[in-house]
Amino acid sequence: MVRASSGGSTDDSTITITLTDVDENAGSSRTLWQGAIITFSKPNGGDPNDEANQDRITDRVWITRGNNTPTGQGQIYNIVSENVASDNTSPAGTAWAQGEYATIDDLTFTSFRDAAPGQKPKNAVGIPMVLHLVEDDVYIEIKITSWATGKQGGFAYERRTAE
Repeated sequence: MVRASSGGSTDDSTITITLTDVDENAGSSRTLWQGAIITFSKPNGGDPNDEANQDRITDRVWITRGNNTPTGQGQIYNIVSENVASDNTSPAGTAWAQGEYATIDDLTFTSFRDAAPGQKPKNAVGIPMVLHLVEDDVYIEIKITSWATGKQGGFAYERRTAE
C-alpha cells in the first residue's frame, strides 16, 4: 500500500507488482572456444623463454614448461605472470577439469596438478580436459598428447581455438 499526500488530504492506493519468471541460466553463459583443433608442442630442453616454446593463448595466458628447474619441475606454467611453476597453483590464471563441453555443468575446476589423475601431470596424457582462462572467462577443450619425464621439459597438447 502506498500512501500519497496532496495538500491537506491523504489517499491510500494499492500498487500491484508482478514478477515474471527469471531465466535460471541467466549469468551462467560461457564462452566456449569451438574453433579448429591445433597442436602445441615444446621440445625436450626447449627454452621456455623462447616464444616458439610458449602457447600464447591470449594476452594473459602463455603456457610453457621449464627444464630441470629447482622448484615446480615438471609443471606447466603461465610465463606472463610466473617465472617458474608452482605445483599448487600453476598455470596462474587458469583452472582445469577432466571432461568435455558436453558435461561442463558437472565439472569441478581446480589447479592443473589437482585435475590430473593422481595429481601427476604425466597421467593427464590422453585425458580430455577443459581449461578455463579465468580472467578472460573462456573455456577450451584440451588434451595433453605427450609429457616428457626425467626433467626434460617437453610436452604437447591439442586444443580448440576461438574460431
